[in-house]
Amino acid sequence: MDKNKSDNLKIVTYDTDKFKNTKLSIYFNLKSDAKNFAKMAMLSELLGNATQKYSSETEVSRQLSRMFGASFGVTVLRYGDIHTLRINISFPNDKYLPDNQHVGTAIIGFLDEVINHPLTDNNRFEETFFELHKANLLNYFNSIIEDRDYYANIQLQKLMFPNDINHGSFLYGTTDQLSSLDSVAVYEFYQWLLVNANVMAFVGGHVESDFVDELRQILPDSNHKFERLDPFVKLPESSQVLRDEKSLDIEQTVLTMGYELPVYSGDPLYFPAVIFNQLLGGSPQSVLFTDVREKQSLAYDISSSYNSLNGSLTVSAGILPQNQALVEKLVAESIDKIAGGNIDNAVVDGIKQSLIDQRKSSADSLGSQLGKLFIKEIVNEDTDDAKYIDGVNAVRTEALIELANKLKLRAVYSLKGNGERDEDN
Repeated sequence: MDKNKSDNLKIVTYDTDKFKNTKLSIYFNLKSDAKNFAKMAMLSELLGNATQKYSSETEVSRQLSRMFGASFGVTVLRYGDIHTLRINISFPNDKYLPDNQHVGTAIIGFLDEVINHPLTDNNRFEETFFELHKANLLNYFNSIIEDRDYYANIQLQKLMFPNDINHGSFLYGTTDQLSSLDSVAVYEFYQWLLVNANVMAFVGGHVESDFVDELRQILPDSNHKFERLDPFVKLPESSQVLRDEKSLDIEQTVLTMGYELPVYSGDPLYFPAVIFNQLLGGSPQSVLFTDVREKQSLAYDISSSYNSLNGSLTVSAGILPQNQALVEKLVAESIDKIAGGNIDNAVVDGIKQSLIDQRKSSADSLGSQLGKLFIKEIVNEDTDDAKYIDGVNAVRTEALIELANKLKLRAVYSLKGNGERDEDN
């Protein structure tokens, strides 16, 4: 692995002949700020669908086909307190191409178009193109509620971070913010982003030095100093459990419960927290899956997830609305069960082995490898596969009991159905 850093640009390479493709991920990182959310969402649409040279989605697709079926996408993501615009592109290694052809230079030319020559006109994004994709994004906003689990988790996030719009708001902003955007404002924001974002690029596969040199030439490299952004966010203090709900004409209720689990990536209790989550609801062997779904048949599905960047754990369940109080009670009892030391060591051993197997299998995915390198950079923690496996194996029952006793319910959100059809249906 090789690192190259200038004042505000960092390039990390993962050189391997294991894969037939080369993959490149470019991140434009900012501190999370709600006023930028809608603008970043618009940029992901605009940069991902046209440039000056390739002025339509069709022309972009044709160019990707010319580059031997390269795959390409632009998206926005949030990692704790880091808000990022990510450009991904994957393409075949030159040595697998016919007749000694080379695609790397064409890839750099395409990315130069995307980053430095978007579809603009007189210091604004081209108006018709802008309005089309603004309408597409507004339509997406209006359809989010159709993804019940996703919508419920967005609403739970608001309850977990009350009065903190930078972390409680939906990553794409609000419909009002989006509706008020114009092509000039988004263009000006993009120019500002190119100067002020911390830029990180990760290249994996058979990486030629010429490709990295060419990449460096097209990425912005302004005069401000590269400063590591702190990804960690602490939940605000709260003495009460916040609740909210919304009723829909649907069968199931989606129940989400947000807990404070004050353990972060790199903490001594990080690996116990990973296993605790798996034991509680993060695996088919979990207490919640076994007791609430299988034994009691009170949930269509139930699971938990742990966020090591903001110290939280979320339980999500699909249930009949009349069972909500009972399910909440059973979730609390499941946590108390672990807190009291009622833990099946064989289950914990199975969870450890499953995590280790997953970690080993991630080596077969170039995207996973680059993703791990990005996380390593932002959390400033070097946990290679050997350290990860050692960390998992070292977890003891006492640490799981300690974490169960640390867990604190902070918020409950339910997307309530009417339950007109019975569970057998």
